[in-house]
Amino acid sequence: MASIRKRNGSWQYRISYKDLDGKYKEKSKSKFRTKKEAQLAAEKAEKQLNKQLETNTVMDVDAPFWDYFTKWYELYKAPHVTPVTLKTYKTTARIVAIYLEDAPLSKISIDRYQLFINEYGENHSIRSVRKAHAQLKACIQYALHTGYITTDITFKVKMTGTAPQDENKKFLNEVDVKKLIATIMKDYDGSQTASAMILFALSTGCRLGEVFALTEDCIDWKKKTVKIKRSWDYKDTHNFIKTKTKASVRSIAVDKETLSVLDAIIKHYKKEALKIGIRKENKFVFLTRLFKQMSYRRVNEILKEKCLEAGIKVISFHSLRHTHASLLLLKGADMQFVSKRLGHSSVLITMEVYAHVLKEMEDIGNDQVEHLASEIYK
Repeated sequence: MASIRKRNGSWQYRISYKDLDGKYKEKSKSKFRTKKEAQLAAEKAEKQLNKQLETNTVMDVDAPFWDYFTKWYELYKAPHVTPVTLKTYKTTARIVAIYLEDAPLSKISIDRYQLFINEYGENHSIRSVRKAHAQLKACIQYALHTGYITTDITFKVKMTGTAPQDENKKFLNEVDVKKLIATIMKDYDGSQTASAMILFALSTGCRLGEVFALTEDCIDWKKKTVKIKRSWDYKDTHNFIKTKTKASVRSIAVDKETLSVLDAIIKHYKKEALKIGIRKENKFVFLTRLFKQMSYRRVNEILKEKCLEAGIKVISFHSLRHTHASLLLLKGADMQFVSKRLGHSSVLITMEVYAHVLKEMEDIGNDQVEHLASEIYK
């Protein structure tokens, strides 16, 4: 039960309670203008405190939001996400520290959170804003459930941000894909690691980390499939890591041309290993002449060189994944099939990422309707 008293011309409340270790503690707040204000505030504080004690999550109400968010993701996210994903949480924590400074979560209002979104969106893409908001919202929902806060400050928040990059710049059309493949294949003999990686990504839509992690045992030559079961941290640890999501563990059908590319590079480096008298212990498919993983920067440099040689626009390695998916969709592939092939955790993610393709498909469909109508009424 809270005690209410008047002190130095204002009202204050004081709540005594036992913490999770059984120790007696006090929580108080002052400078209320009236006794009624202090009583109402005390009731709200007691309710919040009781819920925190019930859920074993007594937090420092004066801790900055960035600090609370950091402790939350370290406890609930860090053990279950890849190092790459964990970096995005760290980035979000820095964003909160910059824009909301040391404001405690309990003191941030709905309006203040919207202002934060607006300010961050002034010089960041709407997709970046959505990513940061999604992570913060998950943390805020946890705080709401455990009684740390009593108001959902993300209620009806409006996303803002700069216009996204032209989606057509993120992938190649079919004509340019053919030019790129022709440029690569004219001198491919199995020794060009980056070229093989490019061709593999184009035909499977795999992420760069998944391509690096491919080992010979992942290939089923009879079934013509490739098993994606892990990824590779090519920036920090340079070791195997879990795939981005559980759905990313998947089996992908591979065409015979791509299998030939894989067969050529595997045979080439086996011969090279025999020449210098070493055993190819790790069984990686994509290796350099030193039998090590190629730098991801070098892979992108070679992709740029090949694009320029083919006379097409320069794209990043990740754009090969977008190219693969976009062409499949434009060729009429089922959205669920494409989503599963890419390893997305939900078909909704696929629909959001490739919304520009869906619009193009709608335009094509409208043209087909127009053409059909003109044929019918002839």
